[in-house]
Amino acid sequence: MKPYSPWPAPLALPQWPFSLKYSHRLMALGSCFAQEMGLRLARLAYNIDLQPFGQIYNPLSLAHNLERLLSGAWPKAEELFLHQGLYRHFAYHTDFAHPQKEVALGLMRRRFEAARAQLLGADYLFLTLGTAYYYSYEGQIVNNCHKLPQKQFERQQMSIAEGLAALRRVLGVLWEINPACRIILTVSPIRHLKDGAQGNQRSKARLLLLAEALEEEFAQLHYFPAYEILLDELRDYRFYANDGAHPNQGAVDYIYQGFGQSLLAQEERGLREKITKLYAAFRHRPNWPDSQAHQDFLQRQEAKLAALKQAHPAISWSQWEQLLGR
Repeated sequence: MKPYSPWPAPLALPQWPFSLKYSHRLMALGSCFAQEMGLRLARLAYNIDLQPFGQIYNPLSLAHNLERLLSGAWPKAEELFLHQGLYRHFAYHTDFAHPQKEVALGLMRRRFEAARAQLLGADYLFLTLGTAYYYSYEGQIVNNCHKLPQKQFERQQMSIAEGLAALRRVLGVLWEINPACRIILTVSPIRHLKDGAQGNQRSKARLLLLAEALEEEFAQLHYFPAYEILLDELRDYRFYANDGAHPNQGAVDYIYQGFGQSLLAQEERGLREKITKLYAAFRHRPNWPDSQAHQDFLQRQEAKLAALKQAHPAISWSQWEQLLGR
């Protein structure tokens, strides 16, 4: 349980007999809540591959994309389609789209190659389930509809049995290839209100029961209660953004604090604090960037970074520096 909580009904956090360390390789897949959690780990310079397909909201698309990575089913030119002047792929986010087919395919293939290598050697895989609803196009489940006319798609709600069968199959393949990989599963607390509050709750109920079934079946899969922290511990609209659906920054930070208490290695806490301060220092935007005082400040930060790199050669700093635009 958290050592301190200002709320009347704090949740007991998982106390796992393992912890995440800087030497580990990570991957995060799922809804935009997976993006939020993964970005925080990336800002701490953990070696994480974050959303190689873009956001994935439903378990069936998640299982399908994992299966593609594990089997080496590279994106093919014939799978791309042209819409609104951009070449797209139903498995990928619009960020991968491009006016030139060869460029779009190259973006997807390079991302696929890096993600496949990371997954095959990953120590932790973070999966976040967002909704039980999914779309299919000509009988094929899609990850992204790319704003094509809705009449071209069939929208259905996944059954718990369907989700369990799909994830059971792909996780079995994963553990045959990478038996040491641990999975941290969450249900996104973001509300999907297209079908109203009742429809959202019924969808989330299926995801929660699916998560329970997976955790009971697989010893290497562990559930973190992100959904319950927001819904049952915080329980207040002041922790939501103006749309009433997404948790605000304070809520996400609070959930991440609990996530860190459950999973992040306590012996590396001092290192995380140093990296956090250094990240904030490099993100600082001064009024007078060309002043001697600011140049001296930057030199001190560069010296701190060089010292950390020398002291911790196992840390991969490339993504961390990319986030800073370096």
